[in-house]
Amino acid sequence: MSSSLTALRLLVSETALDGVELSYTVVPKLRLAAYLTATFKLPSDAPVLPLHCNAGLNVDGVFLGYFLITRGDDGMISVPLGIDEMLDVSYETPSRRSGSKGIFQKEETLTCKRVWTVKNRRSQTVQVTVKDQIPTIDPELATKLKLTIRKPIGFSGAGEKNDIKIKESGEVEWDIRLKPGESRREELEWDVVMEKIDDLVSLS
Repeated sequence: MSSSLTALRLLVSETALDGVELSYTVVPKLRLAAYLTATFKLPSDAPVLPLHCNAGLNVDGVFLGYFLITRGDDGMISVPLGIDEMLDVSYETPSRRSGSKGIFQKEETLTCKRVWTVKNRRSQTVQVTVKDQIPTIDPELATKLKLTIRKPIGFSGAGEKNDIKIKESGEVEWDIRLKPGESRREELEWDVVMEKIDDLVSLS
């Protein structure tokens, strides 16, 4: 190779990938978009990649560009492919309503509600993870505040049921599969109850 002041790009290796898994991540409260990620494992005879590097990606002979790819401890490589506009995401305006009950020892209740919808306009089934969050109560305030999950139904705190997972941090995840043309709508609703004692005022 002759010396040159011009930057050169040389193909060192080219590897065909099998078993590539495509998945989507949606965080509707931050952005109404579905982010596509490709996950795969390199063949044993492929060049070893560093934990983080830039690599060019071709899909069906079409060059998509250069991406920052990361390699996990299990050898799996994740490549972010950006936003896929063939998945529609909507998020209704968050609602809040308050109320109280009791005479001398009142309970103030704040009810919050979030609603999201994802629709698949692709011609194939897609795997989507939708993320949202509920608040968490500080242990020091547990005697004064109480959080009750209304929806999804069947949760009293952190846990996993069907395709829904609620973490100790308050993060809520739905792992769903959408067929072509299918949409999914879910509600996230919770109550925060706070005890409030009114001062008694003599009327005499």
